[in-house]
Amino acid sequence: MKCFSHAVRSRVLTSKLGSLVLLFQRSPIVQMLFPEAKLLGGAGLGEATKWVVATVAGLGAYDTVTGATEIVQTYPDENSQIVTGTAGVPLYFLFQVVGTPSNDKVSWSVSGLPPGLDHGDVPPPNPPTPYFHVISGTPTEEGSTTVTVTAYELQNQGGASFPQEFLFEIAPAIITNHPASVAIASGTKATLTVVGNPNGNTLTYRWYRGASGSTTNLAPGANTSSTYTTPNLTSATNYWVRVTRDGVAADSSTATVSIATVPTITTQPVSTTIPSGTTATLTVAASGTSPSIQWYRGTSPSMADPVAGATSTSFTTPALTTTTSYWARATNAAGGANSNTAIVTVNAPADPYGEWKASQFNATQLANPLVSGPTADPDADGITNQDEYIFGTPALTRDPSPLTIAVASGSNLSLGFTARQASGAGYAGKTRHYSLETRTDLGSGTWTPLSGFADIIGNNQPVTYSAPATPPRAFYSLRVWLTP
Repeated sequence: MKCFSHAVRSRVLTSKLGSLVLLFQRSPIVQMLFPEAKLLGGAGLGEATKWVVATVAGLGAYDTVTGATEIVQTYPDENSQIVTGTAGVPLYFLFQVVGTPSNDKVSWSVSGLPPGLDHGDVPPPNPPTPYFHVISGTPTEEGSTTVTVTAYELQNQGGASFPQEFLFEIAPAIITNHPASVAIASGTKATLTVVGNPNGNTLTYRWYRGASGSTTNLAPGANTSSTYTTPNLTSATNYWVRVTRDGVAADSSTATVSIATVPTITTQPVSTTIPSGTTATLTVAASGTSPSIQWYRGTSPSMADPVAGATSTSFTTPALTTTTSYWARATNAAGGANSNTAIVTVNAPADPYGEWKASQFNATQLANPLVSGPTADPDADGITNQDEYIFGTPALTRDPSPLTIAVASGSNLSLGFTARQASGAGYAGKTRHYSLETRTDLGSGTWTPLSGFADIIGNNQPVTYSAPATPPRAFYSLRVWLTP
């Protein structure tokens, strides 16, 4: 059998089955396999799947042929054990088993593939043949990886087998930041930018109009740099860029330049009333093309006092002690819209001591400052009403001193008190604190908190402190306060 073509290379294998000759060529992508005369390549593979077929053979030793069975790379680098690729760029790696074909049942296993790649038979329109196999996809990570390809004599990975290692060397991605979609006002221009990684080489750029991968329409104007400025646009238009490094091309994602519609406030912020020292949450909603929001302090439309960081549709004010006004502005490339003013009214501060008094005294007693006044001591226990409020003790019932003292076994002094929780009328939002303090002179000097007793939060728990009842002498006091 004789056949002529513009072949780069051919091999002739002779076996008991007769002559098996494979011819191949690079352009166009057409290979013929004899004697079956099956078409292994053709239109429709696309640039990423162009490959060159070498020789078809098989496992086993049905016939004696030079060399043992082996697995070789057919494309992209024929007979090499190194496979090169680039992160983000489609990779098509075709390999085959060569040697003497013993049957047509060859099966495969592949391990160690870099992320983004998979393996399978030669895709349609080429009739699958067991002697060929494909690894394809788009690698997502750079680096070197050893991939083991194993060919089996029979289907389902049965019979004799032969493994072969290939080193996949994936170069860094060519495109590190793709051009971003943007909205503009009708009749204006947009500037698109791509960021590439030269990796020690020179990058070239070519911008196109349309969906990524379509080279039908070059982008008008200057289109060979990393930045491209569109003409004035009145309708949505797609653009993309092909970046080439060292002969390898990467296509960016599609960037859509859309025509923005002017924002409109669809939900106005609502005025509200809050207690002093608390916050309020205001909300605004706007239509239009991706509007940005900025809140302002003051009356709409004054932009003299923008609120730092308040760029969401929902805004929580800081804790307020005075009535304050706020409003929001929605903007995009086509224009802006202002909301109404929302007034956050702050009520006068509550009187927690007055609330406590109302819970302790009747109307007649409340009308008599000698009974209910802050310095009065109606139960004659030596603690004023104001201090009773701080201690959390009743105003009309004599209670023992909050701090008790005892001497144990003649040698140890024991101090104790109950750390009362701040709860009930007049204590909303408040916390009671205790500090057990000491000094050596009752008449003068600084009261110093005892270690571990400087700030005890009241939760109705007993607290005890012990110390030797021996010289030098010491005086103790219990300090109590409320927060906030």
